[in-house]
Amino acid sequence: MGSYGSFIFPEQSTVGLYRFQTDFPPLLEYLKKRDWDAKSPWKTVGWGTSYIFRREFTGAYEAKRSVKRIFAKTGYPDIEFKKLELGGFEIVQMSPPIPEYQPLPQKPFKSANWQKSPPLSGKKRRPGPYFPTAEKNKRVSQ
Repeated sequence: MGSYGSFIFPEQSTVGLYRFQTDFPPLLEYLKKRDWDAKSPWKTVGWGTSYIFRREFTGAYEAKRSVKRIFAKTGYPDIEFKKLELGGFEIVQMSPPIPEYQPLPQKPFKSANWQKSPPLSGKKRRPGPYFPTAEKNKRVSQ
């Protein structure tokens, strides 16, 4: 699942901390929200091409059950676990195949609605000076 795959494996022994590694976008959105929740046991411990989340389990059965529940909550209930030689599990899809994740379409960039520049003061005349001249100031003050 994902470009690089999704894996769950124990850190040292089958009882204790497990790591869940994935780059599958729906799972990343869900697990990042879980990590931000202070009450959640899931913590982000690594990121890059894939994200690595960490949590404590009492055994491999509980770890697989939890990951299966997470997949079901994100809309992918039919998964299976393939045992790896080094002690972890790879998560693979069952038939029917899971549809590819489609990101939300981006809205096109809206350009600013620029108005035409204002016409010159008067008909075809050059604009007046920025600061009024002394003669105009005298007329205004009188």
